[in-house]
Amino acid sequence: MTVLPRSLWPWSPTWRRAVSSAGHCVMARLLDLKVTRLDFDPAAGGVVEWAHASAAYPALRVAPVPRGVAETDALVALAGGVALWLYAAPEVTADDIRAGDVVAEEFLLDVFDQWFVVPDWREYLRSRALSMLNPTEQKAVIAWLAVRLVERGSVRAGAVYDLVDEARELVQPYLAFHRHIDDYISLFGPPPFPQPLDVLQLPADVVDALHARDVVSFGQLLSQTPADLALVPGLDGAGVSAIRRALAGRWWGWIGVTHRTRWRFGMSSGRHARANGSSTRRRRCAHGSKRCVRASAARRWPSPSSSHAGLSSMRSAATGS
Repeated sequence: MTVLPRSLWPWSPTWRRAVSSAGHCVMARLLDLKVTRLDFDPAAGGVVEWAHASAAYPALRVAPVPRGVAETDALVALAGGVALWLYAAPEVTADDIRAGDVVAEEFLLDVFDQWFVVPDWREYLRSRALSMLNPTEQKAVIAWLAVRLVERGSVRAGAVYDLVDEARELVQPYLAFHRHIDDYISLFGPPPFPQPLDVLQLPADVVDALHARDVVSFGQLLSQTPADLALVPGLDGAGVSAIRRALAGRWWGWIGVTHRTRWRFGMSSGRHARANGSSTRRRRCAHGSKRCVRASAARRWPSPSSSHAGLSSMRSAATGS
């Protein structure tokens, strides 16, 4: 049975970086903006560039950029942080979303140069981005694309649209589960996720009960919550305990439960492992005028900036308050 590298364990920062890059790409596709560059390094993060809607309004032109055009570019810039929040909300810091905020603000300042207008405007757009990426289909597509980025690294810019469209077709059979991004990563992820349950050597009645619930692979089993398993017909407490023992007896160490009560790989020392969040920083590209967002592996202290307000606005939007 294949041993999953430590860099691909579910709490690894690799997935945070991949989800953030995938979020930018999915939003660009939703807005019909062409991704012109997509580089991804599991250790260093990703660089995403896109054909800006505001590119038709050069800096030397007297007429301001139309509001809708600037908002389109700002939505793509904010999408990485929003996708990361949908993936692991309790672990996201202001530092994680700051790079996208800075790039988005630059687009918005092209319309109004009064700084006091921009923060509230940015938070309104962040709520829009959240509503666009929160549907189950978009979360599944983000997860599928994140897995492909981890597997392939850099993706040819012209192939990003095709990858997103391919993902949208492939995820359709799994949308009825209404899962989160981390669940879909467990479902679509690299080996051993696609391997059948037989490799765990579970009791036959447990395997039959899981198969009847359309849980046939290792990744699908990991996407189930303990509450889900308790509702599986024919699977009692002894069956759930058998699943835990089968997983704990292999290379995974022990199995813990996260803030969402989902199965998680744990360290053999018996402590919950937590991802070291990748921070992000703004980067002006070598070709000068384009803005892009880049994820970095460097860890910084979150500053008391307006990005904290961004976290609050996403929490408010998610709870409807």
